[in-house]
Order: sequence, then structure tokens, then C-alpha cells
Amino acid sequence: MLRDKDNDQTGLFASIRDITNGLHKFVYKQLTEQISSENADIIIKYIQYQKTDVNLSDTYKLLVITSLSTLARYFKNKNFSQLTRSDIINYLDSFRKSEDDDPTHK
Repeated sequence: MLRDKDNDQTGLFASIRDITNGLHKFVYKQLTEQISSENADIIIKYIQYQKTDVNLSDTYKLLVITSLSTLARYFKNKNFSQLTRSDIINYLDSFRKSEDDDPTHK
């Protein structure tokens, strides 16, 4: 998705390296190879804003990046700002088990 040679992307790559510092390499790859640069930028800004208020743990950063990357891939990298309430509900419903699979709703 992202190209390291793009001059405009240099700051984005530096930000990605900063927020993924101390995490597994696959987390860096999620933001650089698996999702669009627009969505990666939104995730980066979210984590940076959170870091100003709270001392984020690596586990929380991993959870946020992985969850939002999965959401982006589910919608084939549709820009987060274009997602609707209906899109989010459909995404969450994709995790529900059918009545046959879970008749007691456990």
C-alpha cells in the first residue's frame, strides 16, 4: 500500500516506526502493506492523541492497530471517514454466530 520512496510518505513512515516501536514487525507491516495510507494515518493520529492523555501500553497499541487494520481490510480499505453506521453494524454482525451454531446465545 505505502511506498517508502515517496517523499510525501517519509513522515508517515517515521510516525509508523514511532508508534510501532517495541511491537512485533507484523504490526509495522499491517500499517505499511495491508491498509491504505489514509487509514494508516488515521490510526497513527488516534494513537498519538491517546499518548498525550494516557501512557499507552504496548498491548493496547497492538490491540488498536490490529483491530482497526482488520476493520480496514474487511471493507477493502474504504476510508474510515466514509464508513457509515450501517457499515459498522454489518462488520460487527459478521462476528455473530448463527442461531444453529449457538442456540443458547453463549
